[in-house]
Amino acid sequence: ESFIYNIIYFRKSLSKNNLYCILNNKEIEIYQKDSRYVEYKYKRKIIFSKNYLLFKKTEYGYPILKPKYLFCELKEEHFIFCRYLDNSIKLVMPNLESNFLLDSFVTTIIRIDEREFITGDSKGKLIHWRINFDNPLKIKLKLIKKINSNNSSITAIAYSNRLNIVISADKATAIIRSFNDFEFLTYINIHDEEIASDDNNNELIVDIKISNYDFIYLLINKGNNNYKLKGYSLNGICFGQYEEKITNFELTKGGKVLVGLAHMGMVLVLDPIDFHVLFSRFIISNECLFYHFYFEKPNIIFFGLKDEEGSKIRLIKLEQNEIKFFI
Repeated sequence: ESFIYNIIYFRKSLSKNNLYCILNNKEIEIYQKDSRYVEYKYKRKIIFSKNYLLFKKTEYGYPILKPKYLFCELKEEHFIFCRYLDNSIKLVMPNLESNFLLDSFVTTIIRIDEREFITGDSKGKLIHWRINFDNPLKIKLKLIKKINSNNSSITAIAYSNRLNIVISADKATAIIRSFNDFEFLTYINIHDEEIASDDNNNELIVDIKISNYDFIYLLINKGNNNYKLKGYSLNGICFGQYEEKITNFELTKGGKVLVGLAHMGMVLVLDPIDFHVLFSRFIISNECLFYHFYFEKPNIIFFGLKDEEGSKIRLIKLEQNEIKFFI
């Protein structure tokens, strides 16, 4: 096992050889895969200004945000970071940093390709950018298109090249648009099919994923570390939900839903439509905190957890509906 402390989010690199870990001290560490493919060895840190926010819950009134939307890797070790307090975004690449000052606080960012990315901001704007970093002395950022997409601060974004859509969410509404021109297609309101309640005012969409089977999944923070997961068709019709203290969720290549339950120390495999439990497995006997799943072929789950021994990443193998330890 590879022991890495204070992890709050991790992600595989585009080349699949590195693992990037965001720590709760606002540092990012890079770990490199060893030749045996059983663990990741510490490589280096990304050191830059810490004047950004992993979570935004301040007097400015912005909602809680997931660390996954803090940055995107455009190409190997070329990153774009957001959530800087001076309304800037930052390009971080080997031996170089470059700042771009924008007109609002950028809350979310996702990759399109090695030169393009999309941001969402505190005013509800969705913006498509292209960057040219071939010449380090003349790095240019070009605005491709923008739209006033949401009524309030954007909390999560998803993009599908196959479906040619982009989804931007605010507190309770996810807007589905064509990627080419940001034309409005439809929307999802997480309260449309529910009885109105004062409790609904505390709910917040914090993550979006689009499955290979054209289903949309929204992770909704209900407050006090309580979450629910809701599934929707592309036309915005809700087909099911799962409600628990979900820390994170992931979609397998076959469309199943992996859910971590921190308070029970479990991982569940859910049916992607009716959300019934296909399989469950205790990962650790005592209570722990799951930080993040990363799923890749062939059925390997990178799984972050924290217990009394500290934070660590394990490799876990999924065979059919059963979860088996890989190392």
